Amino acid sequence: MTASAQTLTTAVEVAAQRWSDRVAYVIGDQTLTFTELADRSAQVGGLLARQGVAAGDRVAIWSRSSVDYVVTMMAIARVGASAVPLNTRLKSEDANPITDLAGPSLLLLGPEARSGCPISMQGRPFPSLYLDEVGREAAAVPADRAAVDGSQGPDDVVQMQFTSGSTGTPKLVQLSQGTILRSAHTLAELMELGPEDRFFSPMPFYHAGGSVLVLLAPLVSGCSVHVQPLFNAAQALSQMNDDQSTVTIGHQPHYAEYLTSGLRTPGSLRLAFIFANPAFNRRVQDYLGSASLVSPYGLTETALGGTSPHWRDSAQVRLGTVGTPTDGTEVRVDPPAGAAAGPPVQGEVLIRGWCVSPGYVGSGAPPMTDSDGWYHTGDLGSFDEAGNLRLEGRLKDIIRVGGENVSPVELENCLLHHPAVKQAVVLARPDDRLGEVCVAAVELAAGVDARAEELIEHCAAALASFKVPRQLVIVDQWPTTSSGKIAKVELRRLFDLER
Repeated sequence: MTASAQTLTTAVEVAAQRWSDRVAYVIGDQTLTFTELADRSAQVGGLLARQGVAAGDRVAIWSRSSVDYVVTMMAIARVGASAVPLNTRLKSEDANPITDLAGPSLLLLGPEARSGCPISMQGRPFPSLYLDEVGREAAAVPADRAAVDGSQGPDDVVQMQFTSGSTGTPKLVQLSQGTILRSAHTLAELMELGPEDRFFSPMPFYHAGGSVLVLLAPLVSGCSVHVQPLFNAAQALSQMNDDQSTVTIGHQPHYAEYLTSGLRTPGSLRLAFIFANPAFNRRVQDYLGSASLVSPYGLTETALGGTSPHWRDSAQVRLGTVGTPTDGTEVRVDPPAGAAAGPPVQGEVLIRGWCVSPGYVGSGAPPMTDSDGWYHTGDLGSFDEAGNLRLEGRLKDIIRVGGENVSPVELENCLLHHPAVKQAVVLARPDDRLGEVCVAAVELAAGVDARAEELIEHCAAALASFKVPRQLVIVDQWPTTSSGKIAKVELRRLFDLER
């Protein structure tokens, strides 16, 4: 990324000048060169402007990953608006409230929405269009790449990503142009990405990993990104071998599927990103062979900025830690009051610097940082003698299911909507494939009967599959502490989670 590429539109133009007809994206059976991205995003940007989309507006996107998705993300930036990617795995109970929170002026839908979309358009104050139709209509108009909102700057919000907090209420995180470009550039430098790299990803664009690290990688490095719209382990490994991929990325479930597939990654692979725990990392490294496995650390609220090992670091650093703070980022551990002194000091991980979001959307949203500018991650960690961060748990009561955040409160509320349920408590159970899954203990209302299977089906009908409890136990009475609160330690023993 050059010093002048402080906005997405500038980054697209600079990349088109440097790498022109090289392929930037391969998604499904479609390809997109750097020049085509510049031309098509200008065309779609012109169409969006004619539809009334202007600087400061929000455009929501509900779609699987596609070339049209990439073009549209850049077109939205070109007119000075913000893209709001929506999770296609959500069902109506989840999808409609977050669409309202996003407050878009326009909703863009992938072609798969024609056969069903959880977002109801009835009574909505904004129109919807299909991405493929937008692309076809825009292609009929010559590209005017000079027509750019000249007032855009690196501090302007260009993307908004949803994240789920411990209250169970989704929060919408604002991400600025300069921040996401710098985050992508920082990781590209650490991993030494370049034009000869072929970067395979099964990550969807509705998560920051997909919309920041993957989507922007070609613009900051010249590499070619190959995206699988719907994950299938055998097909992913086949594509990596056909493409002779050099880099890949994934959450723990992706690699768990690879481990049990009986298939191998290509010998061309030199680097793999993962977001998992050290024990699982070591299993994956054994599977990968000579390729370096790297586990960076960042959050949606920090545009994935935080810490990272270098891909040439020792296996001990790459697999057992999440590395050192990235350039320009401060990371510290804040021990609880009264904690014992002496290394290693364990406490909550705090992050400060350029990567931290300017804030959540909404008048009732909590502040992003404390008065000193520190973002409190809710994660527990400690630094080793070399300054590498080790993650050791979470303060926030969030269950991480295969890369998706699940609030126990949200699932508990869903269970409580069943007429037979009096009280519910949700916990995390370790899982070899997904990292963690949800389990639930439920007390039934007096005089009412219900089976565990019935209550699980109730959740499955209302929530995304990753939020549904994999085990549910009906209890007659709750173990309690001396103060009368439910003793979750005892509940963990009920599910044999203390092993």
